[in-house]
Amino acid sequence: MISVRGNQRFDFPANFTLTGTVQVRSGTPEFANSPSQLWWTSANQWSNSEDDAAALYNCTGQLVSYYDD
Repeated sequence: MISVRGNQRFDFPANFTLTGTVQVRSGTPEFANSPSQLWWTSANQWSNSEDDAAALYNCTGQLVSYYDD
């Protein structure tokens, strides 16, 4: 997943299969990764002050979803 404006990148954990909705959270890890919640470390967080769309790519680099913020 990549922020279009800020170019921050989140790589899903190895062997993770996205089968529905998942929340990607940042900051202090208050929970373990699960099928519905993933933790984004404090490095390269999505912190733009303006709207920033998100592009979701599969493992082959093909765009599979786009969220226009």
